[in-house]
Amino acid sequence: MKSTAVSNNDHSILSDQERKNIQIEINNYLVQYFEKKTGKGISTIKVDLYKEMLLIRIEGFLTDSEKSIAVTPAGIDTIRISRAQAARQNILDNIDILEKKLGAKVFYQTYDIDPEKDFATYLIIFDRILTD
Repeated sequence: MKSTAVSNNDHSILSDQERKNIQIEINNYLVQYFEKKTGKGISTIKVDLYKEMLLIRIEGFLTDSEKSIAVTPAGIDTIRISRAQAARQNILDNIDILEKKLGAKVFYQTYDIDPEKDFATYLIIFDRILTD
């Protein structure tokens, strides 16, 4: 992740401006990451950093093929399983970058997808408070 915002390596609480800058930086990085990994952009991505949590909301990321598969219950399950595996890899690819950027270790993370709505969320909880 190219650093344009202040890294939080001193373990202090981020100011509101630092938090906003880091959210924008993570957002931009993830847009590029998903374009590179899937060859498709994301319609909407929203990154929120609050207390010790990073919440990432993604909409409009399924490929046309995935959308056509996700019209039956079995297809929905197939997309959910395959995208959950991809999400685990995304976390592995990016955990060091996020930890370095925020000066905190990931304590817990989870991911959920709703293929019918082309919507997903990542929740990452760090080992310390990052914002007020």
